[in-house]
Order: sequence, then structure tokens, then C-alpha cells
Amino acid sequence: MRVYFSSNRAGTYQVYSVDSDGATAPTPVTHDQDHHYSFVMPSPDKTRLLCARLPGSVKASMGTDAAQTQDIVVLDATTGVVTSIIADRAGLGLTELGHAEW
Repeated sequence: MRVYFSSNRAGTYQVYSVDSDGATAPTPVTHDQDHHYSFVMPSPDKTRLLCARLPGSVKASMGTDAAQTQDIVVLDATTGVVTSIIADRAGLGLTELGHAEW
């Protein structure tokens, strides 16, 4: 089983995966320095990841400002490629950062 998480070890928050037994080092799933990725939720079949995406120019901890620039996206769990944008920042009117669930 794989565990997915976000970390800023590469400068912006990226998605990483690791075996649940911790036997291997974390592997980056995303390689997109133009965005921060957070609140990672694997799909029930573990082939896709649902997560929040912020522009890399926005501080990931900026509350309302960050929430208003957040997209909710689906990534391929293997390649990290965005396969769809569920909600784009233009029409959300969010005031809080948060996560989506499948």
C-alpha cells in the first residue's frame, strides 16, 4: 500500500508517495514548481489523487488569500499529471483552505 502526502522539501509543496512500511524513500509524484499541492486524497482504487493546488507564487499558509486562488484537481497517481480540474479558482469564492473527498 502507498501513502501520499505533500511536502515543501523541493521549494513548493509537491505530492510524494512512500510504501506504508517506510522501507523506501519518498518518491515525488508531482514535479511542478509553478504550483503548491496539498490535502492529498487517493481515490478508492488508488489510481488518482484529489488535491488542492495553489499557484507557487502564493504562500501556502495565507488563509483567505490562498483559498481564493485554490483549484481542486485530479492527478494521475503514477505520473502526477493533472487529468482534470474539478473546481477552478475563478468561480469558487472560497474563504478557507480545505480538502475535498471522493
